[in-house]
This record gives sequence, structure tokens and C-alpha cells, in this order.
Amino acid sequence: MPLRSQLPGYSPLSARALARSLASVLPGTPEPVEVLRSLLTDRFGGRALLLGSGTQALQAALQLATRVPGLGDSPVALPAYSCFDLITAAAGAGVKVDFYDLDPATLSPDMDSLDRVLARGARVVVAGNLYGLPLDWDDVRSRVEAVGGLLIEDAAQGLGSAWRGGEGGTFGGLTVLSFGRGKGWTGGGGGALLLRDPRVLTDDRSWTRQAG
Repeated sequence: MPLRSQLPGYSPLSARALARSLASVLPGTPEPVEVLRSLLTDRFGGRALLLGSGTQALQAALQLATRVPGLGDSPVALPAYSCFDLITAAAGAGVKVDFYDLDPATLSPDMDSLDRVLARGARVVVAGNLYGLPLDWDDVRSRVEAVGGLLIEDAAQGLGSAWRGGEGGTFGGLTVLSFGRGKGWTGGGGGALLLRDPRVLTDDRSWTRQAG
């Protein structure tokens, strides 16, 4: 039986992008990792850490967030409907979780449900743009900040979205990016974590030793 191959139905990687990628490894060119880190910092703000996947980036974000004084013993609020990798990251970070509902019409957080989770003690909140649909980041952030909490933006599916002039990837005290297959910015794999909240801007990297 003859072998046959099938190209993917769609790839956002142009021939020019592939050629530039290959050229980046030639002698005398800037280190690609540093180029990417600078690109992320310039575009989204904060300190950029490059990691192996979006899941690993979220696990690292949870580990870092729970090291903030006053947040370590509180549960992490996760959306009750999302990618299973959120649970994988939470299990890897060893954190307690509580779930808030989503509005089925918009896939944004149900604010009454989020308020109940915050009232039960959650102080670290993970929220994201499922399928790139925008959510009211101002409302979510104000509720989290009112209890002294920390907002983690899961922008794995949110790159390319916008809210009131702001770009997806810029809304959290911590922001998780994914470059895996099917993502808005795909590199076939990899992820990044952007640090903005002053409480997590630390040079202590011991929290990354278990992030995997």
C-alpha cells in the first residue's frame, strides 16, 4: 500500500517565518531565547520567564503566587469549565482549589459564583479567554483586588483578544502564555510566564525547582 502524507489544514507559519527561524541559528545572530524573551517583555510588559509548556507556566505561576504572604494557605479559584491542563497544573503545584461557574452564554466568569468562592477564602484567581472570547477583566480584577488577592491571567487561548484597548496577555498580575499546537501564537510547543505584580517580582528562583 503506498504511503501518503497530508499537510495540516491550516498553519499560521509562513515560509518567510520558517526561513527567518532557520537563519536565527546561524553564527553571529542573537540568541533566539533572548530575542523571544525581549519580544514578550516589549509587547506584554513584565518580566518574561520561558518554560516548557503553558501547563508548566501555570504550575510555576501557582507555586509563585502561593509564596506571597497571606496567599499561601488559601485555595486557588479555577473555572469549573476549562482545559484539563488547569487541573494538571494545580495538582503539580500541590495547591487546594475551589471552582467558580462560567456564564454559559459568554464563557466569562459568573460574578456571583466568583464572589462566593472569594467569600470562602480563595485569594488566587485563575481566569482566561476560552476560545479567545473576551471577558470583563476590569470587573474580575476589581473583585480580586478587593480581597487582597492575585489574578492569574490564563492567556493560552487569549492572544489576539482585546478588552477596552488592552491586549490579551496584559491583564494579570501573572500571565500564562502557551505556544503549543492550535494556539494563537504557535511554535509547536513551549510556554511563558509574565510577572507584573510587585509581590511576585523576585530573584529567588527556588520556587521553579519543582515546576515541571
